[in-house]
Amino acid sequence: MGENYEVQGKLNAIVDGAGYLQDFNYDGTGTNVPAGEYNEMLDELDVMVEHFVNEFNAVHKNGYSLVDSDGGDGLGDQGGIDFFVGSTADTIDVAEAIKNDTDLIAASSDGASGDGENAISLADVYTKRVEQYITSNNTAPDFVPTLDEKASIKSYFESIIGEMGVKAEESIRMQGNSEILRKQVVETRQSISTVSLDEEMTNLIQFQHAYNAAARNMTVVDEMLDRIINNMGLVGR
Repeated sequence: MGENYEVQGKLNAIVDGAGYLQDFNYDGTGTNVPAGEYNEMLDELDVMVEHFVNEFNAVHKNGYSLVDSDGGDGLGDQGGIDFFVGSTADTIDVAEAIKNDTDLIAASSDGASGDGENAISLADVYTKRVEQYITSNNTAPDFVPTLDEKASIKSYFESIIGEMGVKAEESIRMQGNSEILRKQVVETRQSISTVSLDEEMTNLIQFQHAYNAAARNMTVVDEMLDRIINNMGLVGR
């Protein structure tokens, strides 16, 4: 229990890409902190959504809706409800009251008919810098932004996508390099273990000539012995 195992190569890439729980123990004593590239990207998306939801709701509350509940003065009510609920990429949703009655959308900046200035301000939440946030300048905010003050939701999201693209490109490059190395190893192994027909044929011819030469040599020796034994020393018999 509690032992650490290091993984490398393809398995390491799969684990890091899919995410894992750091310091995980089955007995529940570990910290079980989500880690890995996948979980890190989810955390970054959650940070982005949290900033977007809080600032969007703050701007929405400053606007006026089409609902006139104070006796028909011709001006809509100032938006007192949140447009979004949830604070993560998994839980963000439009408020149920907005879904049921779109007149509650605070698109006006002063409640006058035809005014849509606050709708423009709501759209600007995506591109305006954190230092311009209502939640950044509120003296008693319920939410304190943690992004760089010069950043925006748009630039932060683009940085997430850019980082993902860089990591994907690096993974593709490393995969290509690994494939090249694998092919080189296979070719080296084959060059050592594979039979070359040309080389074997050359050796066969060489051995055949050597055999023929040895056979001729044995024939000559045999003839010499026969001559010595059978034909020499016969004079005077």
